[in-house]
Amino acid sequence: MKIKDLVLKEIKGFWGEEPAENEKGIPVIKTNNLTYEGVINYSDLCYRSIDVNKVKDNFLIKGDLLIEKSGGTKTHSVGYVSYFDGTDNTYVCNNFILGLRINENIVRPKYIFYILKYMYENGYFAHCYKQTTGIQNLKKDLYLDFDIQVPDFQTQDNIINVLDKITTSTTKDQQKLKKYDDLVKSQFIEMFKDCTETTLCKISKITMGQSPSSSSYNDDGKGIAFFQGKADFGDKYTIVKHFTTEPTKLAEKDDVLISVRAPVGPVNIASQKCCIGRGLASIRAFENYSTTEFLYYMLKSKESEIAQRGTGSTFKAINRDTLYNLVVPKACIELQNQFADFVKHIDKLKFTIKLSIEKLELCYKSLMKQYFE
Repeated sequence: MKIKDLVLKEIKGFWGEEPAENEKGIPVIKTNNLTYEGVINYSDLCYRSIDVNKVKDNFLIKGDLLIEKSGGTKTHSVGYVSYFDGTDNTYVCNNFILGLRINENIVRPKYIFYILKYMYENGYFAHCYKQTTGIQNLKKDLYLDFDIQVPDFQTQDNIINVLDKITTSTTKDQQKLKKYDDLVKSQFIEMFKDCTETTLCKISKITMGQSPSSSSYNDDGKGIAFFQGKADFGDKYTIVKHFTTEPTKLAEKDDVLISVRAPVGPVNIASQKCCIGRGLASIRAFENYSTTEFLYYMLKSKESEIAQRGTGSTFKAINRDTLYNLVVPKACIELQNQFADFVKHIDKLKFTIKLSIEKLELCYKSLMKQYFE
C-alpha cells in the first residue's frame, strides 16, 4: 500500500507569537527537537501564543509521526521521521514539520515509523527533496506515494516488539559510552588542573590544511584519503568523498585533526594517513613533550574557546597564529603517559560496548530486509 493510503490525517503545523508576560503559551515541537534516531527531545521546546481554537484539531497524540519537511543540512537531507510519544492534546508541531496521523484500523503507527526510518537511512527518499537557497524542502507528494508492505497485525506486533528491544538495548549502550566519555573528560581536568601554561606550538607540530587540485580527485579509492572539513570526518574518518593522487598537506595516523573553518573547534583523531583540506589542521604530538591522548582531550576541553576565536563575516575561521599561540597546560610526559594509559583502559571497555551496538545494528538491518525488501 502507498503511504498516503495509510494516513488518516495530515497534521497542520503552527508557530504563533511570543507569549505575553503572564502567558505560558502552547509547547511547539521544532525541527531541532527531532532526532535522526527517531526520538523527540522535549527538553528545549518553544512556547508560543496560539489561539487554542485554531489548533484544537491539530494537537499531537501518541503515535503521530513527525517528519522534517523543510531544513536539512550538508550531511542529512530532509525526510527523517520521529515518533511522538508525549502527552496527548498538549503539543503542536511547527510549520517546518509534516505531521502524519496513521489509520490504526489498517496499520500500527510504530510499524510505519520503523519502516520510514529504515527507508530514510537507506536513501529511498533521496529524490524526494528539492534544494533552494540555504534550505531543502520535502516533495511531499513523492514521499507519500511510496509503496510499502503491510503485513497482518500479529506480524506487525512481532516486528515492533523485536525492534523496540533492539532500540532500547542500543540506547542503553550509547548511554554507557557517553558515561565513559564523561569519565575521561573529568579525569583529564583532575589530572592537569594545576599545570603551568605554555603554547600549543611548543608541544606539537601544527599543519594547516590546503586543498589539492580538483584534477587529482578520485572516487575509485586510489590514492590518499582526502578530508576537507568536519563534515567529512564520519566516525573515525571512514566517510571519504574523494581520494587524491597529488596530496598537498598530509596528516599522519593518530594526528589530532581540528576543524578550522565553520564549524570551528571540533576535533577527532585520524585513523589513517590522509590529505587535509583548508577546513582542517593537524596537530602532531612532539615526542617527550606531548601525547596524542593529551592533545585530543585538551583540545576537546577548549572547543568553545577556540570557536569563539573564529573570525570572518561570511563564515567563521581560525588562522595559523591563533592555533600556534593557543595557551595550553604544560604537563610532564610521565603524567601524560598515565593519562594515556587510563584512556586506553577506557577504550577497551568502550570497544566491547561498540561491538554490542554493531551486533544490534546488524540484527536491525537483517530484520528490516526480511520484512521490507
